[in-house]
Amino acid sequence: MKVKYIPLLLILLVQPAVAIGSLQVGIFGGFYPDINNLSGGVSGDGGDRADGTVVRGGGRRDAIQFFDNLIQQAVAANQADKGSTIGDPLGALWGIDLRYHWNVLFFRMAMDYATQVTATSGSLEAGGFNDKIAYSSWAASIPITIGLSHALSEFFHFYMGFGPYYGISHLKVTHSAPDAFANIGPTSLATTDLPYKSMSMTGDMLGVHLLIGLQVPLYEKKLFLSIDYMTFQARSDGVRLRGTNADGTPIPANRIDVITQKGSKILLGLQYLIKM
Repeated sequence: MKVKYIPLLLILLVQPAVAIGSLQVGIFGGFYPDINNLSGGVSGDGGDRADGTVVRGGGRRDAIQFFDNLIQQAVAANQADKGSTIGDPLGALWGIDLRYHWNVLFFRMAMDYATQVTATSGSLEAGGFNDKIAYSSWAASIPITIGLSHALSEFFHFYMGFGPYYGISHLKVTHSAPDAFANIGPTSLATTDLPYKSMSMTGDMLGVHLLIGLQVPLYEKKLFLSIDYMTFQARSDGVRLRGTNADGTPIPANRIDVITQKGSKILLGLQYLIKM
């Protein structure tokens, strides 16, 4: 075969493949339960023994569940004047994505941003200290999904895939009077375990994800509705903590922790067909 005919042959081979594919661009929103894994504890974390002693259970100093358990126990045992728990952290997210359906194959690349909308505050008043607790957190991610797509009818598609997951997270926690947790009876924290007066950290991470979804037409051959469920897990390397200890001194420069994105996201989107 002469070299000059090769480009023509490639066009003839590629054209049918392009013809059976569809390229879409979309926007989406949804929910991110337990954003940045802020609950961060285990069921026995925070003074749940019968004798009231503190059980750390591997929890972090920023873990909401740990402080909620301590606050609940202190109020129930009348070891605190008053207190309000922080609650379950929920994030609201929005983003954009690009999708390509090619026969039974499915490709998706997305970017999203989530911000914490619940569990942003709590309090504990004990021993003459009134601790106001504040949480602020956001997360962004870029998941790339490769998988299979099954046409339930001409324009209805069910798809499932997995791939790499890149995330960036930020967390900031402040306690106005951390010493309140040193004055709650048997569950009191030692000086070395008191929460930071202020703490922030930002880190990026790599992980994996699985996406399952359904796409239905709203306006045939132009506009589609997508309903997706994503489960994912990613963990940063050591991230430096910035802020101040309970006594107001700076957190040492060698103090590090990790930040994670793991769990699930529930997404609802609109997709616009730009090429078919």
